[in-house]
Amino acid sequence: MDSRQIDELGRRVIAERLDVDISDVVDEASFIEDFDADLVELQDIVLYFECETGIQITDRELDSIKTVGDFMRIAKNKDDAKQDS
Repeated sequence: MDSRQIDELGRRVIAERLDVDISDVVDEASFIEDFDADLVELQDIVLYFECETGIQITDRELDSIKTVGDFMRIAKNKDDAKQDS
């Protein structure tokens, strides 16, 4: 997948799983403060994304995700690393 595809898929997954408008899924949006999401919902997003892409996000990385931008940055970095190996 390229960066644009990851971005589109990640934002769509977040919007669908949290039942929010995709236009609200911006890099600065906080999962907790803006979407009122909890850890279980974030885990659900990550698991669904992993199934769709094969990109694995570790528990440590999951703990560092606070915003949409954090999630997208980790996903893109993991995909880059996967393609380099």
